[in-house]
Amino acid sequence: MKHTPVIPAYGYRFDYRGRSVVVSGDTVKDADLIAVAKGADVLVHEAQANHLVAMMREEAEKTGRTRIAKILVTSQPITRRPFKRPRPPTRRG
Repeated sequence: MKHTPVIPAYGYRFDYRGRSVVVSGDTVKDADLIAVAKGADVLVHEAQANHLVAMMREEAEKTGRTRIAKILVTSQPITRRPFKRPRPPTRRG
């Protein structure tokens, strides 16, 4: 999964009894994610609540945990605006 600047980044597919769920926090269009998610019943894509990240950052700053606060600040610009509507994978031929 592509999630620059986070390397490595992972996505997961769970298949059980004929059903499948794909989980990925990646928010950019990625051919690998499209391939893994093809035919899945559920795709969970984007899992960051910026208001909660901001609260954690503020608390880290108050308690002198500057390294954690810095990590939480740099994680927010990675998040991009979601697509206007879901787009199914397409084949190019």
